[in-house]
Amino acid sequence: MGVITSKFPKLEDRGEMKERVLQAAGFIARGVGQTVEEALGRVGVSPQCGFASHAEGNLVAWGDMVEKLELVREVAEMIWPGEA
Repeated sequence: MGVITSKFPKLEDRGEMKERVLQAAGFIARGVGQTVEEALGRVGVSPQCGFASHAEGNLVAWGDMVEKLELVREVAEMIWPGEA
């Protein structure tokens, strides 16, 4: 799930990103008759798209990209401890 924007350097709130993933897992779970935990086994977290999604690129520097990818890892570890 692309819950981290790759378009702007400002880092998202970890707790909000975790909640968005859990809400989506709840939606998936209801749709297919699973538990939220089972649905979480079918999803992952990522940036919403590439860091240069158009010809001019985005206002995201190299260090910002690294921080965004570290944030993806941190959010994943919050949701799937020991599995990320």
